[in-house]
Amino acid sequence: KNDVDASDARAILYRQFLEPQAESDAVQVRFIDDRNPDRYLFCYTEKFPADIFVKRPTAQISTLCVDAFFKSVEKVSGVRSTGWLTVPIEYDGTADTGVEVTIKVVSPTSQVTLENNGRQMRLLKPTPFAVGDTIEISTVMGNRYIRLNGVDVLTLLQSDSKWVYLAQASNALRSYGTTRSDGLAIITAYSY
Repeated sequence: KNDVDASDARAILYRQFLEPQAESDAVQVRFIDDRNPDRYLFCYTEKFPADIFVKRPTAQISTLCVDAFFKSVEKVSGVRSTGWLTVPIEYDGTADTGVEVTIKVVSPTSQVTLENNGRQMRLLKPTPFAVGDTIEISTVMGNRYIRLNGVDVLTLLQSDSKWVYLAQASNALRSYGTTRSDGLAIITAYSY
C-alpha cells in the first residue's frame, strides 16, 4: 500500500519533469547497467497531461532528447604535473565527445597546437606565449572555450583549425609548439 496521496505524487512528478533544475528545464535520465558504466542523457518534457479529479490518477509523460547520445556518469580525467607530450586515450563511448585539456607552455613559442588523430587546433599569438602560461581548452559541445591564464582568447584559434574531439577506440592527444613533439607545450590535465 502506498501512503503518498495523489496530490503529493503529482507535485513530485511536476517538480521532477517541469522544473527539474534551477538553471535548466532538462531532465537527466540515468541508465544503470550491471556490466557497463552508468550512462545518462538529458531530455526535455514535451507533454505532461494528468487528470486531476480521478480516483486512480495516471500520467503519461512525453520527453524529447535533443542530444540523444548517452554520456558517462563517471568523468574520466588525468593530471600530471610533469605533463605529457602525447596522452593515449581508449574511449569506449559510441558517440564522439568533447574533451577539456590544460596545456602548459614550457618554452616561449608563438604557436600552440592541440591535436588528436589528425585534427588540429592551432592557437597563434602575435607575441610569444610565455613560459608558465596555462591554456585551458574545452571542446565540449555547448561549453567550448579557450582561455589563456584564465582570460578568454578564443580569437587566437586559427580559422583553418578543427575542434578536437575523442572518437570511439584509440585517441592520441598531443600538444606542441610549431612542430610535433618539439616539447614547447605539454598537456598537464585532461577530462571527458
